[in-house]
Amino acid sequence: MKRDRLFLDKFTETSIYFKSDRDFVQSIISEIENILSCRLDPTLPIEESPFSYGTKDLESINTASEDLNAFGSLCRRAILHFEPRLDDLEITDVKIDRETQTISLEIVCYPKRNDLTRFSTLLTRRTY
Repeated sequence: MKRDRLFLDKFTETSIYFKSDRDFVQSIISEIENILSCRLDPTLPIEESPFSYGTKDLESINTASEDLNAFGSLCRRAILHFEPRLDDLEITDVKIDRETQTISLEIVCYPKRNDLTRFSTLLTRRTY
């Protein structure tokens, strides 16, 4: 066991699972995509169930600017609640296309890792 400890001490939480910072960032983006999929039970508030994350039905969202901003705030709250690797994030440029059932968001993420700077992504997600 002592011999194994030297080997195991070389690993950090991120190096065990990810070969690079890019893999780490991509895993966060993939998880955000999962979080923004349709909710299993839209009657439960986000904070009450670890299994009820996601967005509400896009048909019920008005595409007026203030409604899209409110929807972006809801997405931000859900992402921060279910993605523990982020300290904060900003969501801008929210667009909903009802015909294709897709949402597009510009997201700037601030990871908790001190050695990794913020990163941004344009996320387009089909929700059906």
